[in-house]
Amino acid sequence: MNKKLIAIAVGAALAAPMAAQADVSIYGRAQVELHNTKFDDGTNSYTSRGLIDNKMGRLGVNASEDLGNGLTGLAHFGFIVDTSPVTGGGGIGTSRQAYVGFSGGFGTVRFGRMAGSYKGTNLDPFIATTLEARSFGGESRGNFGHNGFINDAIKYDNKFGQVKISALVTAGNSNSQGYQKGDNGDFQLAADYKGGPLRVILAYSKNKDASLGTSGLVAEKRTKLAAQYQIGPGKATLSYESVKDYSTDNLGGLVLDAFGVATPDPAVSMGDVRFLMASYDMNLGSGNSLYLRYGNEKYKDMGDMKSKSYAIAVTHKMSKTMRVWAGYSQAKLDGIPGASPKFTNFTVGARKDF
Repeated sequence: MNKKLIAIAVGAALAAPMAAQADVSIYGRAQVELHNTKFDDGTNSYTSRGLIDNKMGRLGVNASEDLGNGLTGLAHFGFIVDTSPVTGGGGIGTSRQAYVGFSGGFGTVRFGRMAGSYKGTNLDPFIATTLEARSFGGESRGNFGHNGFINDAIKYDNKFGQVKISALVTAGNSNSQGYQKGDNGDFQLAADYKGGPLRVILAYSKNKDASLGTSGLVAEKRTKLAAQYQIGPGKATLSYESVKDYSTDNLGGLVLDAFGVATPDPAVSMGDVRFLMASYDMNLGSGNSLYLRYGNEKYKDMGDMKSKSYAIAVTHKMSKTMRVWAGYSQAKLDGIPGASPKFTNFTVGARKDF
């Protein structure tokens, strides 16, 4: 019998007696896209076509228990579950989040591996699809940006009136170079205000020893200011990020193709980078919506290198938990000596939450 099926069965058996003492729930998400992506830099070109999950699939368990006196105990395990063999072969894979925590009148505190406070400010409805803004669409990449999760983390969340705050620090002492090592001194802060039609976000992140600069290891620092406003039948979003000493550890996928390099090791500072994203998500009624996005990135310390991108997509929500979409995106880089990389992508997809 498949070892993974045995593990799931054993887990379910163990969960049964535990459920009598705590509230336990299972959640998940399955996603698949049929995409056609083209890359051309004037010299080299290729086309990638097929089914892809893009690491949106997930399966997890939440557990909570009333400890009395307004205190609740929390536990969570979440895993990547890929529906497509293109990006992982299917089945339960890498851990997404895994933590233990407590919640009460003081807020919520968690300990373990989890999404950063900075990542929690993401406003892209197509994140983890081939249309996402993290691929030259105007949002920063990396585990201390809008990708992945942070190890050895302690995270605090609370709400004061109309403002949610989040803070994360790392407890590791590896003092090693990289963007998800959990070194002492790494931290993130975020504030999220919602009032009427307006939403405003301010976030900051510092990743100690993230990359190798001209004078040794340097800290990657990110600052983000974003606003979202209800205009007519939709929401307009504007996001600005400034990153100091942006690490090459953040590069991946289309970004690496554009630079024509493999994943850099060790990580090297790319200097200061600016990210700008503007979008409008329009409700068309009957479960339908239209999404438009413009992205702009400027690599200030790498000559005149910059990127511009556009995306358009339509989504139909068949129910609260099932949706389908179709979209097109395009990105072009300028300022790379001897090349002008261009990406075009068309995709149709479906997602089921449970």
